[in-house]
Amino acid sequence: MTIRRYQAADRVQFDELACGSYESQYPSESGSWSPNSPAIQIYLHTLARIHSASGGAIFVAERENGRLIGFICVTGVIEPKDRSESEASYALLSDLYVRPECRRAGVATQLVHRAEQHARASGAQRIALKVMTENRAALRFYRAHHYVGQFVVMSKALRDPAE
Repeated sequence: MTIRRYQAADRVQFDELACGSYESQYPSESGSWSPNSPAIQIYLHTLARIHSASGGAIFVAERENGRLIGFICVTGVIEPKDRSESEASYALLSDLYVRPECRRAGVATQLVHRAEQHARASGAQRIALKVMTENRAALRFYRAHHYVGQFVVMSKALRDPAE
């Protein structure tokens, strides 16, 4: 397996992976998302923006047969708005995804390590990410890779008081 930067020739396979990633976050009522659906097009546009903006990158995991089996995105260096002593420039990881049949084989670990190398080489002093609190597998994975909680972000659905 090889971990490398995304290339334009990867588009068809990458779009398929992106659909799998999106489906894992937002299950479709019809069973699966299509690369042509508006939601997937917006998601792909967001990933492309990360890839092209300010030194960000998308890395893919590729098998010897040329099949893409996973990806991760990392932003370029982000400078904090408030430069207190505890804040340092950082990069943001997003959208780590590995095909379900390829999980638990070290693919995600290699993708994260490659994204961390990119962030370090870009000048980031820290790396950050967001994980949904109910995604226990992801929380265990990141904790095993020495990521620690820094902030707790909480939310609440706002309902009409008349309901």
